[in-house]
Amino acid sequence: MQVFYSLEECKHIQGSAIALGNFDGVHLGHQIVIKSAVKSAKKFNVPSIVFTFSHHPSKIIGASEVEYLTPFEEKKRLLKKLGVDILVAVEFTKEFADTTREDFYKILKNHFNIKSISVGYNYFFGKDRTGNIEFLQKVCKQNNVELLLASQVKIAGQSVSSSLIRQLLKENNIKEVNSLLGYSFQIEGIVIHGRKLGKLVLGFPTANVRELEKLLPRNGVFGVKVKVENDDNSYFGVMNVGNNPTLNSVLKQSVEVHIFDFDRDIYGDWIHVEVVEFIRNEEKLSGLEALKAQIGKDVQKFKKFIIENKLGV
Repeated sequence: MQVFYSLEECKHIQGSAIALGNFDGVHLGHQIVIKSAVKSAKKFNVPSIVFTFSHHPSKIIGASEVEYLTPFEEKKRLLKKLGVDILVAVEFTKEFADTTREDFYKILKNHFNIKSISVGYNYFFGKDRTGNIEFLQKVCKQNNVELLLASQVKIAGQSVSSSLIRQLLKENNIKEVNSLLGYSFQIEGIVIHGRKLGKLVLGFPTANVRELEKLLPRNGVFGVKVKVENDDNSYFGVMNVGNNPTLNSVLKQSVEVHIFDFDRDIYGDWIHVEVVEFIRNEEKLSGLEALKAQIGKDVQKFKKFIIENKLGV
């Protein structure tokens, strides 16, 4: 998959089937839009393109900080797996925010020679979000461009959306989060040095993850599946997201992963963690011995879950 970060890099594109959206989370609803563009690209024998922004537009026009479900590098990997040929991720600036709906369509027409456009049912664009489905239907018809409109996706009666997934994640409802995403929620980053209390004091060595800018679950313990850089194997483990209250920690929220049956030095390596199951909320225990005993219980609980659900690595 090629990645372009400016419209200038797209001048050579002779035709395209393009999917429009921010796609934070690349959830089941997003996947329908993207797969629609990939399928259309094969029909027209042109590249499939996802046109999005390198940062969420809310960073410019929103009133609050963005809580990403999928940081950009993670989003790139997910889009590549869906078969996208080209990702165009331009910077969303105040100037771009002033682009009218008509000028935005001209950008698509002039830079990508669009054969088809794929969007979600609630897609808006252009200054003051005046560009909508009705406008797209009109201009696509005028320019003989196929408009592919994805319907609303519901799982167990709930409409799939990034905002709902964020809410469920904050409630540690991992089962529902993974159901709406269509894959396991991921945390990844570089393994960094911690205080080594897990290995030296508790007997459960942990990999401390310097995670990317993304929304994390509420503090708690989770069952996970782990991939380590330059290792073809996958491993199960338990992950703690929190502030280590039993150790009277004043550190910011951290991510620590104890990997089952694993004894390698992986400091500085990239680690990829899939969150499989919520085990319990973080709590302050009476001391180190109580914490050690509780971690042992957490490990056994997840190992039992693995067996009962016939999970494989």
